[in-house]
Amino acid sequence: MRDLLYISARHHMLLRSEDLRHLNFSDCFSTVISRKQHRGSQQAVALVFSKDRGKTLQQGEVAFACALRHEVVTRCAFSAFAFYMFELFQV
Repeated sequence: MRDLLYISARHHMLLRSEDLRHLNFSDCFSTVISRKQHRGSQQAVALVFSKDRGKTLQQGEVAFACALRHEVVTRCAFSAFAFYMFELFQV
């Protein structure tokens, strides 16, 4: 499950492997994107990680990596994160 999360996050959030090693789950949050901000028929939910260190970041700079829900469950970063959290805490 962790590998699925890493592959999906690397693909959808355009992260490097160093960025994945420094991700903290305490820096993870979700945000709702209203229908007024995009052309979809329903609200979109985004999974966001804030990252404060990495190769391309200056000292004290904060960047955000974001992924939206995908219609294919096996390619969705949201579902990969949910399955990984389920496996980590329940299995």
